Amino acid sequence: MSLTPVVGIVGSDGAYGRWLRRFLEQRLGLEVIGHDPADAASDSPETLLDRAEVLIFSAPIRHTPALIADYAARSAGREAGRLWLDVTSVKSAPVEAMLASQAEVVGLHPMTAPPKAPTLKGRVMVVCEARLSQWQPFVQQLCDALEAECVRATPEHHDQVMALVQAMVHATHLAQAGVLREYAPILGALPALMPYRSASFELDTAIIARILSLNPAIYEDIQFSIRTSHRCWTACWPSCSSFARSWSRAMTRHGRRSDSSCCWIIVTAWEPGCWPMATTPSSGSGTCSRI
Repeated sequence: MSLTPVVGIVGSDGAYGRWLRRFLEQRLGLEVIGHDPADAASDSPETLLDRAEVLIFSAPIRHTPALIADYAARSAGREAGRLWLDVTSVKSAPVEAMLASQAEVVGLHPMTAPPKAPTLKGRVMVVCEARLSQWQPFVQQLCDALEAECVRATPEHHDQVMALVQAMVHATHLAQAGVLREYAPILGALPALMPYRSASFELDTAIIARILSLNPAIYEDIQFSIRTSHRCWTACWPSCSSFARSWSRAMTRHGRRSDSSCCWIIVTAWEPGCWPMATTPSSGSGTCSRI
């Protein structure tokens, strides 16, 4: 183990591969080599397996497990005593593939697209230390230099959480985008709506615009590579239906809105301890007696 190892990046010409190369060279002063099929001048896989003491897989989610398996077969034991990492948004399958090698294994998930900043300061990075012993000092040095807020998790727990944090959030915002598109012929496209914006609408449309502006393959891979994502975002639809039924009951009781029923719609979405950043919902008139 060395604190100044040669680092190899598989996927060195991708967005994160390029960012990692700059970071490792400029912030840690390390020698970085890389292979990428899009870069004919890049190093060969054999060169990476011969020279890289630390190997980072920075490839599209859908290709990463098979790519790792290919490198493990090519390496044929040479990786023993070395460190393999990946930086994909899904952790179970890539980490499982790396564990089939003899290398020490850590899965990383920076919770951001490659930033314009030189580090991940202010961002979260999930760290899955699947098999780590002698390379622990280097991994800690790497995390410290990245300046991210590091969260330790197992690959399985990471993927379960990402089904909510990423897959569900992406799906619901894409659903909102579909509704906005459906209403565009009636009320106009987004620029026609923005003069009427609320703070919440502005925030949601900013997130939608960000999702639609980035690589759609990443969002597709997150939806279909996280095994529990379908269960999480399909759970949204019964919740929406329940909300709609509550709204209907509130609007039709005695031909007018019922304040207590409307308040109950909000209260059903609020659970003490689940939303620590929120205060107890209140109508201001004491009508929310069902809390």
